[in-house]
Amino acid sequence: MKRIFLSLVVAFYVVAGVSAQKYGFDVWTTENGLPQNTVTGVAQTPDGYLWLATFDGLARFDGVRFTIFDKGNSKGIVNNRFLGIFADQEGAVWAWTENGVLTIYRGGVFSSFSTPEGLRESIVGIWADADGKTIIETRERNYYFQDGKLFLRPSKRNRANG
Repeated sequence: MKRIFLSLVVAFYVVAGVSAQKYGFDVWTTENGLPQNTVTGVAQTPDGYLWLATFDGLARFDGVRFTIFDKGNSKGIVNNRFLGIFADQEGAVWAWTENGVLTIYRGGVFSSFSTPEGLRESIVGIWADADGKTIIETRERNYYFQDGKLFLRPSKRNRANG
């Protein structure tokens, strides 16, 4: 019985070792082109690029190299301290900063927005609703983007009543 058990254990480790050899891991840091080693969000656009949010700008990765976008080299970016990132189905990249600024990359152009009075609370996430509309979520309320402006998204209760 001990021989069978020992044989199974050895066979398990051999199979596990062979399976582990199928996968490789790469580590990317500032030495490889990242603007900063803390990555706060990752999104993939339909064209295959990986976009990374960092505390020192956005990075687009093509599988080989990073292209860095920050307020020093990209018109339309007003703050480099990004907390998160989202890519919509059309390929636009939505990123938010620690001070509540929404930055959108669409058609090769960056634009940054907040509500006219400024977001009262920080953005905690961006997602698409069932209709594909991008929703900007804060702790207290949700917004949607239309015609270059942020608007308060009606709550379900308000929509049901009117």
